[in-house]
Amino acid sequence: AASDVYKRQSEGQGVEMMALLLEVITPQGVVVRDEVDSVAAPGVEGYFEVLPGHITFLSALGGGKLSYFKEGRESVLRVGEGVLEVVEDRVLVLVESADIKGG
Repeated sequence: AASDVYKRQSEGQGVEMMALLLEVITPQGVVVRDEVDSVAAPGVEGYFEVLPGHITFLSALGGGKLSYFKEGRESVLRVGEGVLEVVEDRVLVLVESADIKGG
Protein backbone atom coordinates (compact mmCIF):
# COMPACT_ATOMS: atom_id res chain seq x y z
CA ALA A 1 0.00 0.00 0.00
CA ALA A 2 1.09 3.58 -0.56
CA SER A 3 1.18 4.24 3.18
CA ASP A 4 3.74 1.42 3.54
CA VAL A 5 5.97 3.09 0.96
CA TYR A 6 5.90 6.41 2.80
CA LYS A 7 6.50 4.64 6.13
CA ARG A 8 9.58 2.90 4.69
CA GLN A 9 10.81 6.23 3.28
CA SER A 10 10.80 7.83 6.71
CA GLU A 11 12.56 4.96 8.52
CA GLY A 12 16.30 5.42 8.94
CA GLN A 13 16.64 8.51 6.78
CA GLY A 14 14.46 11.10 8.50
CA VAL A 15 11.33 12.25 6.72
CA GLU A 16 13.06 13.29 3.52
CA MET A 17 10.84 12.64 0.50
CA MET A 18 12.12 10.26 -2.12
CA ALA A 19 12.52 11.58 -5.64
CA LEU A 20 12.50 9.97 -9.04
CA LEU A 21 15.50 10.22 -11.32
CA LEU A 22 14.01 11.05 -14.73
CA GLU A 23 16.10 10.51 -17.85
CA VAL A 24 14.64 11.31 -21.29
CA ILE A 25 16.91 10.17 -24.10
CA THR A 26 16.56 10.43 -27.90
CA PRO A 27 18.90 9.17 -30.62
CA GLN A 28 20.43 12.68 -30.54
CA GLY A 29 21.28 12.45 -26.82
CA VAL A 30 20.01 13.26 -23.33
CA VAL A 31 17.14 15.77 -23.27
CA VAL A 32 16.35 15.68 -19.54
CA ARG A 33 18.22 14.25 -16.55
CA ASP A 34 16.73 15.53 -13.29
CA GLU A 35 15.29 14.49 -9.94
CA VAL A 36 11.52 14.99 -10.04
CA ASP A 37 8.48 14.37 -7.85
CA SER A 38 6.33 12.59 -10.47
CA VAL A 39 6.03 11.84 -14.18
CA ALA A 40 2.87 11.62 -16.33
CA ALA A 41 3.39 9.83 -19.64
CA PRO A 42 1.40 8.94 -22.78
CA GLY A 43 1.20 5.14 -22.74
CA VAL A 44 -0.18 3.47 -25.85
CA GLU A 45 -3.30 2.52 -23.84
CA GLY A 46 -3.66 5.89 -22.11
CA TYR A 47 -1.84 8.29 -19.83
CA PHE A 48 -0.35 7.07 -16.55
CA GLU A 49 1.54 8.60 -13.64
CA VAL A 50 4.71 7.40 -11.92
CA LEU A 51 5.37 8.35 -8.29
CA PRO A 52 8.28 7.47 -5.98
CA GLY A 53 8.03 3.85 -4.82
CA HIS A 54 6.39 2.68 -8.07
CA ILE A 55 6.76 -1.01 -8.90
CA THR A 56 9.11 -2.06 -11.69
CA PHE A 57 7.26 -1.22 -14.87
CA LEU A 58 7.76 -1.17 -18.65
CA SER A 59 5.40 0.55 -21.08
CA ALA A 60 5.31 1.39 -24.75
CA LEU A 61 4.69 5.10 -25.29
CA GLY A 62 2.58 6.65 -27.99
CA GLY A 63 3.49 10.15 -29.04
CA GLY A 64 2.14 12.95 -26.89
CA LYS A 65 2.65 15.11 -23.83
CA LEU A 66 5.06 13.91 -21.15
CA SER A 67 4.81 16.02 -17.98
CA TYR A 68 7.05 15.99 -14.96
CA PHE A 69 6.68 17.83 -11.70
CA LYS A 70 9.34 19.23 -9.39
CA GLU A 71 8.62 21.36 -6.34
CA GLY A 72 5.09 22.05 -7.57
CA ARG A 73 6.18 23.21 -11.04
CA GLU A 74 5.19 21.36 -14.20
CA SER A 75 7.54 20.93 -17.14
CA VAL A 76 6.28 19.53 -20.44
CA LEU A 77 7.88 17.66 -23.32
CA ARG A 78 6.24 16.67 -26.58
CA VAL A 79 7.58 13.15 -27.19
CA GLY A 80 7.50 10.72 -30.09
CA GLU A 81 6.92 6.99 -29.76
CA GLY A 82 9.21 4.97 -27.53
CA VAL A 83 9.38 3.13 -24.22
CA LEU A 84 9.37 4.03 -20.54
CA GLU A 85 10.94 1.87 -17.85
CA VAL A 86 10.67 2.30 -14.07
CA VAL A 87 13.24 0.52 -11.87
CA GLU A 88 13.95 1.52 -8.26
CA ASP A 89 12.81 5.17 -8.54
CA ARG A 90 14.58 5.66 -11.87
CA VAL A 91 12.38 6.53 -14.85
CA LEU A 92 14.12 5.94 -18.17
CA VAL A 93 12.34 7.28 -21.25
CA LEU A 94 13.73 6.28 -24.67
CA VAL A 95 11.89 8.08 -27.47
CA GLU A 96 12.44 8.97 -31.12
CA SER A 97 12.05 12.69 -30.38
CA ALA A 98 11.44 15.09 -27.49
CA ASP A 99 10.74 18.80 -27.73
CA ILE A 100 10.66 21.03 -24.64
CA LYS A 101 7.46 23.05 -24.34
CA GLY A 102 6.44 25.78 -21.91
CA GLY A 103 4.78 24.41 -18.75
